[in-house]
Amino acid sequence: MPRLLNRRHEWFAQLRAQGRRLEEAYERAGYAPDRGHACRLASRPDVALRINELRSDFMDVATAERPRVIEALMAIGASSRSLGTTSGLKEARFAYLEAARLQQEIARDLARDRDIIERELGNLPARERRAGVAGDTACSGA
Repeated sequence: MPRLLNRRHEWFAQLRAQGRRLEEAYERAGYAPDRGHACRLASRPDVALRINELRSDFMDVATAERPRVIEALMAIGASSRSLGTTSGLKEARFAYLEAARLQQEIARDLARDRDIIERELGNLPARERRAGVAGDTACSGA
């Protein structure tokens, strides 16, 4: 299903899909506080369908690898920023910051793995290191 035509409805659907409370999502989408109206908006067929669609996207992200999660966060950031609201910009900022945090985490993990491999190679006797390198070049030529 494409984005909802009404920007506030779309923003409400995104916030609900992210797990925000009904009233909080309604207010952050730019509406005046009103529990009854928030419930009616969430019950609209087009809005309910969009929320379910977005939730399924978020559930896929929850089980995904970090690079896919980063990609999804960047998409959420772009979508939030395009709303042009203060709360949209705030959500975009949070999505971008979380994506950056995950990228740093990946870089740290790669550096740690590289250090472990280098340390393990350093603990091997020289003869085994040479044999391992010779074996690698023989395999790469095949």
